Amino acid sequence: MEGSFDTIPLSDVLQMIHASRGTGILHLKTHQLPLKLQFMLGEVVGGSILDWEGLEAIVTFPLHPEQGHFRFDAGRVQGTPLMPFKVFVGEWARMN
Repeated sequence: MEGSFDTIPLSDVLQMIHASRGTGILHLKTHQLPLKLQFMLGEVVGGSILDWEGLEAIVTFPLHPEQGHFRFDAGRVQGTPLMPFKVFVGEWARMN
């Protein structure tokens, strides 16, 4: 799955991956920094901006970017969910 934030909001992309219980890496890129989110069965198990990893790195990325691109590469990912998906998105929105 590939696209741009001009046509599909990031929050919708996250919801689609969660609803389909996707496993893989979501690559996000705006004019600032790239973000990688790791999903396992629709839950976020990790994320990083360059070599900065964890929730602190994830929440520095805009939850509602106006421009940019994304690509989801399905594949094996390991880890445990950072927190339940809805709590994760709510926390990201709160800290953003």
